[in-house]
Amino acid sequence: MKGVIFNLFEEFIVETFGDEAWEKILDASPHEAREVRVGPLTYPDGHLLHLVGAACEVSGLPPEKAVRAFGRFLFGGLARKYPGIASQFAGPREMLQGIDSVIHVEVNKLLPGAETPRVLCQEHDDGSLTLTYESSRKMCTLLEGLLDGLEAHYGVTVERRHDVCMHQGAPRCELRLTFSAARAAA
Repeated sequence: MKGVIFNLFEEFIVETFGDEAWEKILDASPHEAREVRVGPLTYPDGHLLHLVGAACEVSGLPPEKAVRAFGRFLFGGLARKYPGIASQFAGPREMLQGIDSVIHVEVNKLLPGAETPRVLCQEHDDGSLTLTYESSRKMCTLLEGLLDGLEAHYGVTVERRHDVCMHQGAPRCELRLTFSAARAAA
């Protein structure tokens, strides 16, 4: 996993729970999971999993809730860090449809060696999309959080059904997405 993800995880913990919580998480993690990460470099996925586990112990959040909250934060963090990518899309539907053909292409240019998941969208006559997610990491909970961040970024509600899931033995996850109209700014 790229260092930028680790860096944003640290930001998430510090902003959500404070510096002291981050220090406790590091203290509760194996030595190799504590190292400083450089954004474009690649680190073992297991190191992030150790940090997430320690964060759950320190915060008291169940893993699924913690990972989803981080996914929401991650969307905003990546949009701030790489504004040129997010600004290419008129709305959430276009962004989701461009994940594999645009976003992951750019990610691989900016961060060579990134292991991006495969994310494809199929449009339906009723205006909904089926988003298909394939990854050996099986991080569909993070994907759900990223969708929460997408909602906040674009000011829309994305209703979803996650009927097909790798955690239930399927070879991929499939989420049926329905988009509301954009919410007015407060």
